[in-house]
Order: sequence, then structure tokens, then C-alpha cells
Amino acid sequence: MFEQDGHKQSRGVASAQLRKMLELARAKGGLSIGEVLESMGPAGIAFTVLFLAIPALTPIPGPFGMVFGTTLALVSLQISAVRRTVWLPAIVRNRQVSFATLDLMVRRGDR
Repeated sequence: MFEQDGHKQSRGVASAQLRKMLELARAKGGLSIGEVLESMGPAGIAFTVLFLAIPALTPIPGPFGMVFGTTLALVSLQISAVRRTVWLPAIVRNRQVSFATLDLMVRRGDR
């Protein structure tokens, strides 16, 4: 990252996609998970894998590792089938995420 006019500026393509997604979320008051992935473009697959891998690798009691690990395996199958987007069931794809939540995730991930 570099400073420009007193603001942190990221150089990466994924960071630019995150900023665009955040502006869209601000305008709409939030986005569905499907809209988030669409706005991320090809980087959406990478973020899906990252999002699913972290809980799958974290030693938390209960079935969380199994659920996230299984979902990660299904996404991996889609990637190996050369899909350019991740298919999600409607109940997940249509789930709304508020602008405040997305803003918090982007700010925490940009550290």
C-alpha cells in the first residue's frame, strides 16, 4: 500500500474489486452474497475459497470444520470443472449482507 493525499491506496486487482463492490453496496444499502461474488468477477472464486478455508482450518468444536470443508470441496469441484463462477444454492446466494458488515470486512481485510 502507498499513501496518496493522506489516504491508504491499495495496488492489487482484488483490492480494486473490493472497493467497487463496497461502493455498489453503499448505493444499494447492502448486497446479496450472489451480488458480492458477481461484483468481484474472477476474484470472487478466490474469495469464496478463502472464506470457506479459514473456518475449515480453525479448530472449533462442533461440525463447523466438516460443513465448511465439505462446502470447500464442492467449490473445488466446480473450479476443476472449469466454471468461471461459483454456483450457490438460492438460499445462500440470495442472503443479504448489510453495507456495514461488508465495510467492516473490507477494512479488516485491508490491514
